[in-house]
Amino acid sequence: MKIQITRLFILPLFLMLSLVVKAQTSDWTPVFLTPSGNHVVKGVEAYFQQATCESNGVVFIKFVNTNDYAVSLEWYNAVFTQELQWIHREDDKKSILIPAATTLNGSCNGELILSVDLSLFVQDPAQFKRLSTVGLIINAAN
Repeated sequence: MKIQITRLFILPLFLMLSLVVKAQTSDWTPVFLTPSGNHVVKGVEAYFQQATCESNGVVFIKFVNTNDYAVSLEWYNAVFTQELQWIHREDDKKSILIPAATTLNGSCNGELILSVDLSLFVQDPAQFKRLSTVGLIINAAN
């Protein structure tokens, strides 16, 4: 009897926790940093999330530095459209320093460097398919 009560309590708890974890992680989509589609390079993970800030279409970028040292990143933003057109801007280099074991991500009130204004790439945010980078360089910070 005690085992059945324990099972009845633990199983729903486990299911609820797995749904919470999925809800927290499913909002972010991996950024393909390599031609093979890998989203992790030199201990840095990259993700994106499409959003709206003050009625403007944006994409937030999230970088996760899993290293035990700070890293500096440089890149140019690029997008794929729904029509699979590749659009990149090599006139607007981005750079950021990420401390060791730290996650940084864009938000409407956060780091502007981690927010991409979709109007720079597409006329309608619905045309956006996914974010990528051009010329990503990751180095250990001095």
